Amino acid sequence: MSKSRIVLPIEGMSCASCAATVQGALASAAGVVTAAVNYATGKGAVDYDDAQTNVAELIKTVRAAGYDCGQAGVTFTVEQLHYAPSVAPLEQALRGVPGVIRAAANQATETVTVDYIPGTTTAQALEQAVERAGFRVAAPIAAEDPLERERLAREREVRALTGKVALAGAVTVVSMLGSMLLMAHDADATLQQVDLLGRLLMPVAERLQQALAGRGALHAQWIKVGLAVLTLPVVVWSGGQFYRGAWSGFKHRTADMNTLIAVGTGAAYLYSLVATFAPGALAAAGRPPDVYYEAVSAIIALILLGRLLEARAKGRTSEAIRRLAGLRPRAAHVVRDGKETDIAVEAVVPGDLVIVLRKAPPR
Repeated sequence: MSKSRIVLPIEGMSCASCAATVQGALASAAGVVTAAVNYATGKGAVDYDDAQTNVAELIKTVRAAGYDCGQAGVTFTVEQLHYAPSVAPLEQALRGVPGVIRAAANQATETVTVDYIPGTTTAQALEQAVERAGFRVAAPIAAEDPLERERLAREREVRALTGKVALAGAVTVVSMLGSMLLMAHDADATLQQVDLLGRLLMPVAERLQQALAGRGALHAQWIKVGLAVLTLPVVVWSGGQFYRGAWSGFKHRTADMNTLIAVGTGAAYLYSLVATFAPGALAAAGRPPDVYYEAVSAIIALILLGRLLEARAKGRTSEAIRRLAGLRPRAAHVVRDGKETDIAVEAVVPGDLVIVLRKAPPR
C-alpha cells in the first residue's frame, strides 16, 4: 500500500460537531486510513492509499458531507507546448504532484492551469513536474502567499455574512411591526392570556394601528401573507446554510448546531405557514393559528451576527499575522555547489547552507 498524507483546509464548519461530521465522512471513505479534523484550525489531516483514492475524491467526500475545501489555481506558460504530440504526459506528471486536484493543458495558447490544495505544494514542485515531462516553463511560477489568500477568503466571508445579516435584520424589524399589528387586531384575546411581554407591547401595537388607520385598514390575513413572503428570502438565502448542514447531518446520522437551528426555525416557519393559509386545520386540532415569522428572522439574524463578529475577529488576527510575516526577508543568501547565491525564501530546501548577515549595532 502506498500511503500518502494531505492536509485539507475545510470551509463551512461552525462548531466542533461539524468537525466530527467531516471527520466521520472522511474516515468512512474508500482508501482512507485515518482522518483527523480540527475545528479550531479549520484543517483536516488525512492519510490515504494512493491506489484507492486521490485528493479529488477526498474533496468530493467533504462536499458530500455539506462542507467545502479551500483550493487555489495557477496558470503558467510552457515553452514549445504547441509542437508537442500530446499533452497527456504533462498533465499526468502535474497530477502526480501531491496536493494537485486538476491539471489541464492548452496547446493552442501553450498554457497550463493547475488547481491544487493551498499549502500542500510549491511552485518549485510544479516546475520540476513540468521538466520531468520533458518541457520547460517560460517564466518562473509565482509563489503562493497563503496569508494573502486567507485574507481574501476572510473578506469574501465577511461580505457575504454582512449581506445576510442585513437582510435578516431588516425583515426582523418589519416582522415585529407586523406582529404588533396582529396583536392589536386580536387585543381582547391577547389580554386574556397571562403573557407579560404581550401586555407590555400591547400599547405599542395599538398606537401603531392607530397611526396606520388613516391610510386604510390592514386586514390580519394580508399581514400574515406579507410576513410569509418577507420571511421566505431569510429562510432560503440567509439561513440556507443551516438547512443544508442539517440535511447533510441527517444523511450521515449526525446532529450539530445546524440541526438545532434548522429544526427550530423550520418548525416555526412551517407552523406559521399553516396558520396563514390553513388556519382551520389548527383550529380543528385545538391549536391557535398564531404566526412566528419574527422569531424565525430574529433567530437567523442573531446567529449570523455572531458568526460575522467571529469572522471579523479572525480577520483582524490574520491581518496581524500577515504584518508580522511581512517583516521577514524575501530572499535568502545560500551556498550551493560552493557558490553563494540569492534565492527566494520559499526555494530554501533542507541541506542548504544559509548565510545570515547580522547588522552591526549602532554606536
